[in-house]
Amino acid sequence: MKVKSQSKYINSKSLLFLLLIASCLLVVSCRSKKAVIQAADNSNVDKDNKKQVFKAVIDNRFEFEYFSAKAGCQYRDKSNKYTFNLSIRMQKDEKIWMSASILFFEAARVLITKDSVHILDYYNKTVTSRSIRFISDYLGTELTIGQMQDVLVGNSIVKHNDKVSSYVLSDERPTITSRINQYLFNEIFHYEYFRPTFVKGNQTGAENKIDIEYKDFLQVNNRMLPQFAKVVAVTNNNVITATLKYSDISTEEVKNWPFNIPASYERK
Repeated sequence: MKVKSQSKYINSKSLLFLLLIASCLLVVSCRSKKAVIQAADNSNVDKDNKKQVFKAVIDNRFEFEYFSAKAGCQYRDKSNKYTFNLSIRMQKDEKIWMSASILFFEAARVLITKDSVHILDYYNKTVTSRSIRFISDYLGTELTIGQMQDVLVGNSIVKHNDKVSSYVLSDERPTITSRINQYLFNEIFHYEYFRPTFVKGNQTGAENKIDIEYKDFLQVNNRMLPQFAKVVAVTNNNVITATLKYSDISTEEVKNWPFNIPASYERK
C-alpha cells in the first residue's frame, strides 16, 4: 500500500506503524462524557516501598469501556515529513478503529481486533488483511489488543511484581524496569500522579528502540493524562519522530465502526 503526501509515498507497514506510533502518544485536551469515578488517593503512598508504588500504578490507571478521540499528528523519518489528522475509537479488549486524513482527504482506515488487522488504502484502492501477529512481527514484540489500548491511554503495559520488575526511587521519581518478551522497558513515573512520564524500550539483540516523553498532565475522570507527548523510535535502520495533540476525547459508548470494503478494491 502506498499513501501520497507532498509527492512522497509510504508503504502499508510504514503507515500502520505511523498510526500506531501516533496513537500510542496519548495527548489529551478533552472533556469526559461519562460519570466521574472516584479519585485515587496517593497521599499516603510510601515511595520507598515498591509494593505500595506498584499498587499506586494500578490504582491510577485510566480504565474505560469505550474511548474516542481526534488528534493532530506530526511525523518525520529520514526521508519524509507528514502532518495529518487522526481519529481513534476503541472498545476495551475488543477493537481499535483508526482513520488518517492528509491534506483534508482520508488516506486510510485501520481496524484491529483480537485476532486480525485490516487496512483500507483509499489512494490505491486496496485492502490488506492480516493476522494480529502482523503487528507483533513488525514491532518486534507480541502485544495483546488490551496492551495496545493501554499504550493508547498512557497506562503501563506491564503487570508489575517482584518476578518481572525491579524498582528504584531516583530524585523522588519512581522508576520501574521490566522485561516484556524481547524488550527491556524503563518507566519513570510522576512522583504524585504515578503515571508514566518517560518510557524507554530497547529490543534485546537488535538496535530497535523507542523513547516516549509525556508531559502537561490534565485531569480526566479523576485520572491524569498527558496533554503532550513525543516519541522517537529506531526501527529497521530508520529514525522516526512523532508528536500528537488531541483536540477532543469521549468515553461515551461508540456505536459506529465504519469499515466497508468496496468490491472493486484489490485485496493484498
